[in-house]
Amino acid sequence: MKKLRLISASLAISALFCVSAMAKDFEKSKTYENNFKDVPETSWYAGNVASVYELSLMEGVSADTFDTDTEMNVAQAITIAARLHSIYNDTEIPEVEGGRWFQKYIDYCVDKGIMKNNQFDSYSRPALSYEMVQLFAAALPDEFYPAINEIERVHDVPLNIGFHDDVLKFYNAGILNGNDENGTFLPMSALTRKRAAVIISRVALPENRLEFSVKDIKDTLTVKEFLELMDRQTVKDTLDGIVMASSGDFKVTASMYRYYYNAFKGYSQNEEELKAIVEKELRAAVILH
Repeated sequence: MKKLRLISASLAISALFCVSAMAKDFEKSKTYENNFKDVPETSWYAGNVASVYELSLMEGVSADTFDTDTEMNVAQAITIAARLHSIYNDTEIPEVEGGRWFQKYIDYCVDKGIMKNNQFDSYSRPALSYEMVQLFAAALPDEFYPAINEIERVHDVPLNIGFHDDVLKFYNAGILNGNDENGTFLPMSALTRKRAAVIISRVALPENRLEFSVKDIKDTLTVKEFLELMDRQTVKDTLDGIVMASSGDFKVTASMYRYYYNAFKGYSQNEEELKAIVEKELRAAVILH
């Protein structure tokens, strides 16, 4: 893979200048005064928590607790997507009488085309990283995410998977920079609320976005490398850890199967044929190395 280059400083500054004009739509609506006892002033995420709180994009779980280390769930991610769209477009989120506290945000996102009705299997489970990217990318127009980097590929996001373009857009916009020097995304991982605050502050405030490059990575991973990558997926309280096949030093878990299923489900409408494709690709990626 050819070496990636950073975009020139003049273009990067120009891109940031252009989008900064739009950032006026995200103005402070309240003041953060070290409200949360679980957000130390010296922590790496304190400024981001303050920003998303002052912009009314995230709240604490109580008056003095942000709940930094709990994973953001689907309902919370949908809520933030609705707030991003509403603030940017200066629209109201209609109230809904009775029912779930987050129903109005679901209704709003469906109405605005940010998500589909019944898109998620559960609203209480952790939101996966790729799901949050899809929601936040759909909440704001493409021009709000100008490229300031030249990232050509995110190595653990298949080119033909549905969320590929949104993830690549966020990398090039400087909102995401991966979990290591290779720019590994870990799409099946969940984000803690403090890490989500960092991402959301970069979404809303272009001045918080990052210029970076990634280290080249070989196209083919060994069994050990592949499993190490999949083991870094951090989704909890699911069945993803169930071993579906194993032999010797390798194993295929439910999370790996689901990952490949999503990557190749556009290849066939026949479930048995799709299963055969998935198993073939898993075998090629894991078993035969």
